[in-house]
Amino acid sequence: MGSLDEETLLRGQVEVWQLMFGFAESMSLKCAIELGIADIINSLGGPVTLNQIASGSLQFPLVDIPYLARIMRFLVRKRVFTQHNPSDGGETLYWVLHDWGDEYCVKILKNSRKAMPEKTGKLILVEIVLQPEGNDQFRDMGMVSDLVMFAHSTGGKESTELEWKKLLEEGGFPRYKIINIPALPSIIETYLQITNGIASSMKLSLIIFGLSLVLHDWGDECCVKILKNCRKAMPEKTGKLILVEIVLQPEGNGQFGDMGMVSDLVMFAHGTGGKERTELEWKKLLEEGGFPRYKIINIPALPSIIEACLQ
Repeated sequence: MGSLDEETLLRGQVEVWQLMFGFAESMSLKCAIELGIADIINSLGGPVTLNQIASGSLQFPLVDIPYLARIMRFLVRKRVFTQHNPSDGGETLYWVLHDWGDEYCVKILKNSRKAMPEKTGKLILVEIVLQPEGNDQFRDMGMVSDLVMFAHSTGGKESTELEWKKLLEEGGFPRYKIINIPALPSIIETYLQITNGIASSMKLSLIIFGLSLVLHDWGDECCVKILKNCRKAMPEKTGKLILVEIVLQPEGNGQFGDMGMVSDLVMFAHGTGGKERTELEWKKLLEEGGFPRYKIINIPALPSIIEACLQ
């Protein structure tokens, strides 16, 4: 069988995501019906605000406005409802290694290695470390995530510690340390070969932190705390934070546009206030977290890369 072109692979990836989360459309429509949104609009005889919808729902008198806004944003994109934004400003009527096969991971690691000073430097990865025989509370979800990676066309997979060790050594990082945190992924600190036992006094000219699909699990307040902690760990005036997160484009026409909105609705199932965010929402979070400068890099995948820098 001949090799598939990039456009075909990308289209296939989009279709798999749609099959996985196709339930979100009917879920959103069910919410709209149970809230009686169409009836509320009809009864008021014209455009209505979110507050009017919330107050007009007889079956659910305590509607959460932020959640309602996200449902309406999706339904507007699917053209179930129409949105009007007043001109006067009034109330409105994702470098992830687990995405790639071993060969590409080694190439990415080697390129990272080349960018570091000889004999010094640190690479911080935020990745799932599988523990097939462990009893960690996230063990099953790590295995599930590994199965979900079948949907990617890039050979991606989750890896055990032994598999990570092999990848890191081949990529030029013979020393590493795994730090377990209260979340699905772990932090993997990797080092270059250090001589004379002076690792503890090593000074870094550049520190790069990476968070892959972490912030979307949390509400704005927690995200700002996480960002501020990352900021504190970086040298003054230097350092870079790399985020792999979905950047919503409610009015965009990208191939993953709908799936970003669907992922936002799926986040309702989390009890941590998680959500997907637009560029303006990311800008606000980053500024409050101490990162006034950022750049969004679109890649052929659902998430984008956000490079956040200090002043």
